[in-house]
Amino acid sequence: MRATGIDDVDFLDENEFDERPSERLLECLLRAIQCLEKRDDDGAIQAYGEILKEPDSSGVFHSRALLERGGLYCKQNRYKEALVDYDAVLVLPDVTPETKADAYVARADLLGLSGKGEEALRAYDAALSVPESSPGQRYDALSRRALTCHELGRESESLEYYSAALAVSGLPLEKKADSYFARGLLHKAAGKTEAALRDFGSVISAKGVEAKLKTTALAQRAHIYGELKRHELAVKDLSCALDAFELSGQIKPFLLLQRGAQYMGMNKNDEAIRDLTEVISAPGVDTAMRLSARMTRIVLYKVKGKREKAVKDCNAVLAHPDASEDMKRTAQGLLDIVEKY
Repeated sequence: MRATGIDDVDFLDENEFDERPSERLLECLLRAIQCLEKRDDDGAIQAYGEILKEPDSSGVFHSRALLERGGLYCKQNRYKEALVDYDAVLVLPDVTPETKADAYVARADLLGLSGKGEEALRAYDAALSVPESSPGQRYDALSRRALTCHELGRESESLEYYSAALAVSGLPLEKKADSYFARGLLHKAAGKTEAALRDFGSVISAKGVEAKLKTTALAQRAHIYGELKRHELAVKDLSCALDAFELSGQIKPFLLLQRGAQYMGMNKNDEAIRDLTEVISAPGVDTAMRLSARMTRIVLYKVKGKREKAVKDCNAVLAHPDASEDMKRTAQGLLDIVEKY
C-alpha cells in the first residue's frame, strides 16, 4: 500500500494557494503531523476529519487529507471507509493530476487487498490514463498492475507490465529493484534462465537495496547457476549473501544448506560437510531443514568412508519423530549399504 505519512511541505507550499490557509486549517494539519509522529493513527484520523470541515479554497488540504486518512483507514482494515475517501478525492473540483493519480493507485491497491482483482486492474488503468502524472506514479501503477495480474494467474500480462514499469525513465535502479526481482521470478518459472539471471543481477548490483531482497536475489541466481552446473558461481553468490549481511531466522541455515549442495556438486566434500554440520548443530533451525542436512551428510560420510559417522546420522534420522516415512526408508537403505562395508 501507499505510505500513509503526510508531507507538510506539500501542504504549506504557498504557490499552491489562492489565499493563505486559515489558522484553523494549519492547526489541524500540525496536529495530524504530531499524531503521526506519535503513531497515534486515531488522533490523525480525527485531525484530518476536522480539516475536511474547514473551508479550503485551494482544494489541496481536502484532497491530501482524504488521501492520508484513507491510508490510515487501510492500516486499520477499514476498507469501506478508505474507499469512500479515495472516491471523494476523484470528484473534487480542480484536483491536480498528481493527486488524482495517487487516488486511483491507492484505490486500486485497496481493491486488490479486498480480493477484487479485475476492478483493481481498471483502477490502475485509470491512473495510467491521467495526464501529467510523474514517473514515480506511472511506475507504481504499472508495477502494481503487474503484481495484480500475477495474483490473477495472468503471467504473460504480468511480465508485460513489469517490463513496462522497468522502462519508465527518470528513476534510480533501487526504486525498480522489486520489479526486477519479480520479473526475474517470472522469467525463471518460464525457463528463460539468461533473462532471469540478468534481472537478479540488476537487483544485486543496485545500491541502496534492502539486504533481504538482495540476499534473496543472490539465492535465486545461485539456484539457477546450480541447475546449469555452474557450481563455482553458485557458491560465490551464496558466500556473498552469507558474508555480507546479518541474516535472521531460517535464512542463514537455508543458504548454508544450498551452499553445501553446491560444494557437493564440485566434489568439495569437506566444505559441504562443514556447511551441513553448521545447519544441523545451529539452535532453532527448522526440523525439516535439519533432517535434510543430515540426510545429505550421510551420503557424504559414506563417500569419504566415515562409516561410524554415517551410521550415527542414519540412526538419528530413523529415531526422529518428525522424519517422514520416505526419509526413514532412505535412511534405512543407506544404513544397510554402509553396514555391509
